[in-house]
Amino acid sequence: MAGVLSRLAGLDTIREDMKKRVDEILKAGNEWQRTAEKLTKTIQTLIETIEKGNPKDLQPIKGELKKLTTQTRRLAKAFQQHRKTLNTLARKL
Repeated sequence: MAGVLSRLAGLDTIREDMKKRVDEILKAGNEWQRTAEKLTKTIQTLIETIEKGNPKDLQPIKGELKKLTTQTRRLAKAFQQHRKTLNTLARKL
C-alpha cells in the first residue's frame, strides 16, 4: 500500500532523479579531484622552472595550465547546475 501511495505522489520518480544527480555529482567530484591534483603538480613544476630561470621550459607548462583552467571552469559550472537541481528536488520533497 505504501509503495502505491509513494508512486502516486511521484516519490519514486523524485528518488530516481535524486540518485542520478548524486551519481553525477560524485563523478564530477572525482574528476575535480584529479584535475586539482594535476593542477597542483603543474604549478609545482612551474615554480621549479621559474626558480631555475629557463624560460624555454615554460611553454609545455603554459599549455597544461590553460587546459587545467578550462577543465576547472567546466567542473565549477557543473557543480553549480547540480546545486540548482538539488535545491529544486529538496523543495519538491
